[in-house]
Amino acid sequence: MPVIDWEEKIKQKRLENISKVKEEILSKWLTNKINEFCKRTSICAEDIKDRINDNDKIVTAFLAKDPNKQNIHEKIAGDYIITIEGISEFKILPKSGKNAKILTNDGRVTFGNGVKSNKSIDFEFIYCGIHFYCSHKYTKDSGGAQDNSYNDLCNFLTSTRRVVDKKVYFLAIADGNYYANKLEIMNIEFVGSRCRAVSTENLKEFLESTFPKIK
Repeated sequence: MPVIDWEEKIKQKRLENISKVKEEILSKWLTNKINEFCKRTSICAEDIKDRINDNDKIVTAFLAKDPNKQNIHEKIAGDYIITIEGISEFKILPKSGKNAKILTNDGRVTFGNGVKSNKSIDFEFIYCGIHFYCSHKYTKDSGGAQDNSYNDLCNFLTSTRRVVDKKVYFLAIADGNYYANKLEIMNIEFVGSRCRAVSTENLKEFLESTFPKIK
């Protein structure tokens, strides 16, 4: 089973973002970030821009976009999922707006349209003619906010465990060290005929063993 080096991929994205700071010095997002920093510190914006143009590594690293705020974990997972043979129509869904999809308490998938729900649909794809809907979380370490992410996945499974429609399937995709000992618990406590907790890395094995293709 291939291993995704999450931290290395996040690091590479961070370095990419750092390398773009100088060329984006006139961009709106960077101008706003510099101005906010100046308000807090009384440091002159032009001094900061001079540091950027002089390739100051500390300043550019501080100002660069944070990969963790760019849905980097979903993109890493998505890059792996689309390589799985048999998967088609894979999509990373928007978090909000008319095209966002959410899960209702009774296991129905609907468009958001302003409806509040902590059970978001992050991915969808087709495999063996079945429409898969996925909620994805990446959690590295334990803690309060991380426990909230775990609870979100458990709620996702709770809402889908009574679904019997064989045309759909729901996956709680849990990645990161935090979930190493929790996947088995999730699949015992929240088991259902059309839902499952998996990691991105064992998704291929799960699909091939659970939905064998007709030769």
